[in-house]
Amino acid sequence: MGAKNLDVVITVIAVILVVLVWIMLYDSNRFVVRHYFLRDQRIKKPVKAVVLADLHNKRYGKENERLLQAIDEIRPDMILIAGDILTAKPKASLETAVDLLTKLAGKYPIYYGNHEHRLKLYPENYGDMAERYEEALQKIGIRRLVNEHTVLEESGICIYGSEIDKLYYKRFGIQPMDPEYLKSLLGQPSAEKYTILIAHNPDYFPKYADW
Repeated sequence: MGAKNLDVVITVIAVILVVLVWIMLYDSNRFVVRHYFLRDQRIKKPVKAVVLADLHNKRYGKENERLLQAIDEIRPDMILIAGDILTAKPKASLETAVDLLTKLAGKYPIYYGNHEHRLKLYPENYGDMAERYEEALQKIGIRRLVNEHTVLEESGICIYGSEIDKLYYKRFGIQPMDPEYLKSLLGQPSAEKYTILIAHNPDYFPKYADW
């Protein structure tokens, strides 16, 4: 390959890398709104729920005004927190996540799952971050659903939150799970209620949908 051809190849590679970096930066600094509609005979009345996940301490507009405006435009009946609202780093600030949740809690009922469970599972990595975050949530008035549920009688909906064992929390590789394990944590849901489960590692749950 001649020097001229080599320069062309290097230039093309450099351009591709720049484009990829731009796409990554753009994608990591935007939020996406997706609408899902479902019907179930157990749901007694129309309900709007906003599910928030994977914000990772991002701010969308000053003090998250763009995100908050988008939520207000939907006018949800509840907020479901699926986790990763903050970025898990030792001694990291909780300000962005707590500020957002404080503003939401003043307007809407919030049901918080347990995706942040890893903060508690690995104190050697995250220090006292789990305790600091839990204290902040309690001050706001948000109680996480930890292997428990709440029943919304008027709408016929039951919301569960689950914390599974560290064994099943590995990033790579699905560990075999005893079919009775989830039942031991969550019990048997009522067939008369529509069940929503907020949990980490959802790969485990379709197999045990009848728990």
